[in-house]
Amino acid sequence: MSVSQIISQWQQRPFERGVTDCCAFVEYVVNTLTGESYLPHYREDFQGVIDEHGSLRDAVSYYMKAQPIPADELLPGDIALVDIMGHESIGILMETGMIAVVLEQTGLRDVRPDFTDEGWSVGH
Repeated sequence: MSVSQIISQWQQRPFERGVTDCCAFVEYVVNTLTGESYLPHYREDFQGVIDEHGSLRDAVSYYMKAQPIPADELLPGDIALVDIMGHESIGILMETGMIAVVLEQTGLRDVRPDFTDEGWSVGH
């Protein structure tokens, strides 16, 4: 199954932390793609997870057990760290080069690759 097919199976629902946010979306795609689970289930305490590690970048690095790599080394299905006007989120690099990401106000969207400088390989 392609990355785009997996993304299209994501059930679009109203945004809810820990259920239908960027981390839940990324976990869904990566788990479907690789059979591995990396990110924690946290429900309401997302800020506690981020605060424990200092930033979203550091939290994802901790759970992925790897430091991010440059964006130009990412492959479709890898996790991209997205920064839009100072707001960090994580998404999935698609075959088109765009990044699928769940944003708080708008849900699942495609964003241009120039909103990311780095991300994490999922080794698929």
